[in-house]
Amino acid sequence: MITLNHTGVSHTVFQLLGIPGLEDQHMWISIPFFISYVINLLGNNLLIFIILMKRSLHEPMYLFLCMLAGADVVLSTCIVPQALGIFWFHAGEISLDRCVSQVFFYSTIFISESGILLVMAFDRYIAICYPLRYTTILTHALIGKIGVSIVLRSFCTMFSKELMVESHVVSLDMVALNRTAVSHTVFRLLGVPGLEAQHRWISIPFFISYFIALLGNSLLICIILTKRSLHEPMYLFLSMLSGMDIVLSTCIVPQALVIFWFHAGEISLDRCISQVFFLSSTFVYESRILLVMAFDCYIAICYPLRYTTILTHALIGKIGLILFLRSYGTVSPIIFLLKRLTFCKSNILPNTTCKHIVLARISCNDIRVNIWYGLFVLMSTLVIDVMLIFISYVLILHAVFRIPSRDARHKAVNTCGSHVCVISLFYAPAIFSVLTQRYGHQISPHIKVLLANVYILVPLMMNPIIYGIKTKQIWDQVIHVFFTKRA
Repeated sequence: MITLNHTGVSHTVFQLLGIPGLEDQHMWISIPFFISYVINLLGNNLLIFIILMKRSLHEPMYLFLCMLAGADVVLSTCIVPQALGIFWFHAGEISLDRCVSQVFFYSTIFISESGILLVMAFDRYIAICYPLRYTTILTHALIGKIGVSIVLRSFCTMFSKELMVESHVVSLDMVALNRTAVSHTVFRLLGVPGLEAQHRWISIPFFISYFIALLGNSLLICIILTKRSLHEPMYLFLSMLSGMDIVLSTCIVPQALVIFWFHAGEISLDRCISQVFFLSSTFVYESRILLVMAFDCYIAICYPLRYTTILTHALIGKIGLILFLRSYGTVSPIIFLLKRLTFCKSNILPNTTCKHIVLARISCNDIRVNIWYGLFVLMSTLVIDVMLIFISYVLILHAVFRIPSRDARHKAVNTCGSHVCVISLFYAPAIFSVLTQRYGHQISPHIKVLLANVYILVPLMMNPIIYGIKTKQIWDQVIHVFFTKRA
C-alpha cells in the first residue's frame, strides 16, 4: 500500500496496533477481554430480559438500570470484538469510515451512560427526599422522555464532532486499490446490491433478529447452567448450540448493520478472512451439534435404561471438545488457501459478509483448489450430517412404532419434536441458499444475498423460541423465573 502512505494523499485505511510493546502477549491479554465480554453480554441481556418481563420491576430505578445495561452491551460491542480481532488475527486494518463510526458510537454511548448515571442519582434523590411524591414525579411517560432526551443529547453532541472530522478529511478515490498490478488489502462490501436505497428498512429485521437471538440464547444458556435439573445431555448440547448461535449472529449482523446505517463497507483482507473462518467453522460446528443431538434422541428412545450410563458428563465434555477441534480443523485450511491468492481484480464484494468463494473469485490465481475444498467442506457438513441425522430418525421411528402404549409413543415423539423443528429450520434454507448460489445464475444478486442471510438469521432467532415453547422443562423454568409470584 505504498500509494496510501504517500504524504500527499489522505489515508483511508489505518492500522490499529493493539497494545504496543506487548504484541507477544496479545494472546494472553485477549483472555480477560473475551471473558469480560461474554459475562457482560450474558449478564446485561439477562438483566434487561428480567426487568422487561417482570411487572414488579417496572419502576424508575429498574427502568434506568435497563437503559444502563443496554448501553453497556453496545459499548462493549464497539470495543471488544475489534480488540479480539487484533489480538487473535493481527487484523488491525480499519477503514476511515469504520474508524469514524467507532469513534462516534464509543463517544455517544459513553455520554449516554454518564447521562443515565446522573438520572439514576436524581432518581435516588427523589426517592429519599420526596418518597410520597416519588411515583407522581417519575411517571413512565417522564422516564420515556428522559430516555429519548439522553439519546438525542448524546447523538447530537457527537454528531457535530463527527462532521468536524469528516470536514477535515480529503476524499480519496480507491484508484490505488483498483490497480491490477497491486494485490488489494482492503475490500468494499456493498450490502444488498441493487437495494441500497432500502438498506435502512432492511436493517430493521436484521436488528430485531439479532436482538432476539442474543437475548433468547443468553437466557437459555443461563437457565440451563444455573438449574441442576437441566444438567442432562440434551440440555447441555442445547446450551452449546445457543452459544454457537450467539457467535454466528455476531459474525454477521453487526457488520451488516454498519453497512446499512453508515455505508461503512470497507473491510481489510485479514478481517475478511477472519470473518470467513468464523462464519464457516461456526456453521460446521452447529451442524455437528445437531447431529449429536439426533444421536442423543436415538439413545434416549432406543436405550432409555442405559441413557445416563452412555451419555455421561465426561463423554459430553469430550464430544464438545472433539466437535470444536474438528470444526475448526476442517475450516482452517481455507485461511491458507485464501492467503496464497493475489487479489488484483475488483475489490468490490456484493454481499453483507465475506464468503470464501466470493472472495476467491476476485483473485487472479487458479482457484480450483479453493472450489474443490469448499465443496468438500460443504459435502462433509450438509450431505453427510443430513444423511446421518436421517438414518438416526429412521431408527428412532422404527423404535417408536414398536412401543405398545400410545401415550409412550406420543411422549417419545415429543422428546425429539423440538429437535426436528430446529433441524428443518437449519438445513432447509441452507440447502436452498447453496443451490441458488451455485446454480441460480438467473436469480438477481440481491435475492441471493437476502437468502444467504435468511438461512442464518432465521434459525438463530427461532432456536431459543422453539426450545423455550416446545420443551416443557425449559418452559417451566422460564415460568418459574419470570412469572411465579413470590410468596
